[in-house]
Amino acid sequence: LGDGVGAEVDPFDGHTIVPNPVVLDDDGETVVVIVTNPWPAGKIAIEKVELGNSPPNGTYTFTIAGPETLTVKVNAGETWTSDWLELGTYTITEHDAPAGHTITPNPVVLDDDGETVLVTVTNMTAVASILPETGGADRTGALVAASILLAAGVALVAVAHRRRATHTD
Repeated sequence: LGDGVGAEVDPFDGHTIVPNPVVLDDDGETVVVIVTNPWPAGKIAIEKVELGNSPPNGTYTFTIAGPETLTVKVNAGETWTSDWLELGTYTITEHDAPAGHTITPNPVVLDDDGETVLVTVTNMTAVASILPETGGADRTGALVAASILLAAGVALVAVAHRRRATHTD
């Protein structure tokens, strides 16, 4: 029994809770609380990822166009989430997007009050065909090994030549 103050988690702008606070006494009555949101809405979340050999870095700019239009900046490796948007169909466009990027889903349809739709924006970076490094730029070890193998080869040829010479005499 007593006073209770209610609060809506993640409310729409302009929402109301009536009555608030609610007063409960010992007469056993039921108190009906009405929460009113001004309009149905949803949210769009954008996640920027990069596949290949380059991690995403920097800040990317997007335009979200539909019943409402806004331009947003998304930091690489983070997920940006909009404020409440009017329900409807939105098209996502990345400014200065590289060739081969994808935005999924696109367009985005907000058709359920309170939903959040996650949009994944993926850049594909070329994976270069580079041979793996074999120990850095210092080639001294490789030159020493090559010299030893060359000397061993010359010695084997000399031994083989002597054996042939002694067998033919």
